[in-house]
Amino acid sequence: MRVAILAPSHPHLLDLAVELDGLGHDIEFLSLLPKSDVVAAGLPERCYRRVAPWVSPMVGAQRLLKGTRFGDRAHQARDETIDLTASRLLHECDAVIAHAGTALRTIEAAKRKFGAKTYLECGRRHIIAHRELLEAGRRVTGEDRRRSSASALRREVAEYELADTIVVPSETALRSFRERGFDDKFLLHNPYGAGLAEFSASPQPAATARKRIVTSGSWSLRFGSDIVANAWRALRATIDVELVHIGTVDDVPLPTEPGFIHHEETNLRALADHYARADVFCMGARFEGLAPRMARALATGLRVVCSDRAGGDELRGYVTQEDAISTAPTGDVDALRQALSEALNAKPVAKPGKLRELLGPAREQLSWRAYASRYHEHFVS
Repeated sequence: MRVAILAPSHPHLLDLAVELDGLGHDIEFLSLLPKSDVVAAGLPERCYRRVAPWVSPMVGAQRLLKGTRFGDRAHQARDETIDLTASRLLHECDAVIAHAGTALRTIEAAKRKFGAKTYLECGRRHIIAHRELLEAGRRVTGEDRRRSSASALRREVAEYELADTIVVPSETALRSFRERGFDDKFLLHNPYGAGLAEFSASPQPAATARKRIVTSGSWSLRFGSDIVANAWRALRATIDVELVHIGTVDDVPLPTEPGFIHHEETNLRALADHYARADVFCMGARFEGLAPRMARALATGLRVVCSDRAGGDELRGYVTQEDAISTAPTGDVDALRQALSEALNAKPVAKPGKLRELLGPAREQLSWRAYASRYHEHFVS
């Protein structure tokens, strides 16, 4: 099939494109990503179409205004411009895959011009359910950032109604669409994968007095970074443990205490190296559904401790040890501290120097090839 993928800045869609190309589909990958990054990821140059030359002014404005009161509107304008540009660049295709919030005109054009099947990727709950969680979170945290605009909400809801299939990574997200009247025939549950070439089982570190917790992604209220930091602070009273963060810094101050280490976002191989030197992965997300970073941690051999909204429970079917995944009520610092303590004091996954294999026979089910295969099966069904 001829498959167009619109991926302004969603790396997992590049992984999807690579694997669909490997399965024999004819891919058109429209993206802001540089060609060198796309080719380095394994996608042939013939598949690549860069939209940046037409949207560079909007991208620049969005970066300049990020963090200001105009930042959300600039981000929305960027996404709308990317969508409009992609709708005009789109070549004839049998299917289109695009991410929620960036796809309305592209989906319209694909259906009108080519009669293409259209797939809308939504990495979280239905936007109305997501907004309800955001509002509840603001009341708890006192967060006063601008809310996403009503027009952005209307736009995404319109995408839901127009797309042939909405693709979600988690059962939580799936339920949020069912609760709003979407029949299962319009929904595809497709859990995210991990890059198994980069995130292979790592050797069990030698036993040391100091333990290491790693977390990744935006350091933000959304990801519960303040909860993770406070749980770590409480944990230090009983355990010699450091906290390592890899990613960007958003709306939560970085800890200043000794033992906290911050690294800017890096490539996947370097990220895998950070994981390999840690004992436990932690994610305290307030609002997310199911993040690829947890699959990566498990693939590396790390125990995962997360909030009950992060989606960890949905990964239990993939692991070989019952204690590989622990959850704590969202926002409960003491419960997260206790779960971290138990994970750090648990029996090592393997003997020192031996591979920490937590996935066993299920490893391939968490690959991006498996993710792409579920799309492939849906194409031909």
